[in-house]
This record gives sequence, C-alpha cells and structure tokens, in this order.
Amino acid sequence: MNLYSPSDWALVYEENLTPQPGLFTMPILLNSNIVAIYITTPTPKPTWFTGAWVNQLIATGLIDSSTTWNINSNRILLGKNVIVFPQSLSSYSLQFSFPAYFPTVFLSVWEYTGTDSQSSTGELATVVSEVATIVNNVATIAEQVGNLITIVDSIRTLVGG
Repeated sequence: MNLYSPSDWALVYEENLTPQPGLFTMPILLNSNIVAIYITTPTPKPTWFTGAWVNQLIATGLIDSSTTWNINSNRILLGKNVIVFPQSLSSYSLQFSFPAYFPTVFLSVWEYTGTDSQSSTGELATVVSEVATIVNNVATIAEQVGNLITIVDSIRTLVGG
C-alpha cells in the first residue's frame, strides 16, 4: 500500500456548502475503507478545531424508517484528515454534521484506489487510529486552553487588570 502516490487517490467529491441544520449526505457511494477528507471554512477562529462529524452509512434490507444505518462515526478536524474505516461488506456513503457557526464549508473527499495489502485490522489501521486519537486529544487540550484564556481575560477585565 502506498498512501504517498497521488495516482492511488481519486477525488470523488468537492463542493462549497452552506451548512444547514441537520445532516448532509454526500450523493455518491464509496468502496474503499480509506478516505481523505479536507474541510475548511473562511476565516476560522483560532479556537475552532472541529470541521465536522462524519458517519459511515451502509444500506440495509431491514425494515425501518431509514434505508441506511450508521456503522461508524468520526470527528473530523479542520484541515486534512485520513480515515481508515473498518472494512465494509458493501459500498457506503458519508454523512456530515458541520458546526452551526460555520458560514460556509469547503469539503473535498478522496478515495484510496490503490492496492490495499493490509486489512483494516492490520498495522495501518492501528497506527491511523492511534494518531487520530492523539490528534483529537491535542485538539481537545488546545480547545480547553483557548477557553481558559478567555476566562482569564474576562477575570482581568473584571478586576481592572
């Protein structure tokens, strides 16, 4: 598997969106369990880290009010993200929930089309999962530090300092 080769990636979706309340489902199906997602918004504030929450949806034959079920969810940071979903037995779609305070969103999704020499339970999935956890933890810490700075600034204003 060569994630570094541009020829092993296919741009499958790209659009400027105006976030609406609720969820946005991409109108295409994906087959690879490895995707790259890029999300940005104009003039993001320094305390904005989350770009969206993404759900992996598969079609089911179950009788329900919905024809698709969410089998996996991930937090997507602003910027570049590579996600390794568990291997799915069928094609799937992606559903996004963007922060309500985003005025617009630029969304790009690439699908890995190269040879997958490892299963989703292999070493790559483990490494990507661990990196995603670390990145999410760092983003959460940075967000808390930003909140703490805001509180300290408010206290300084109140005490006249």
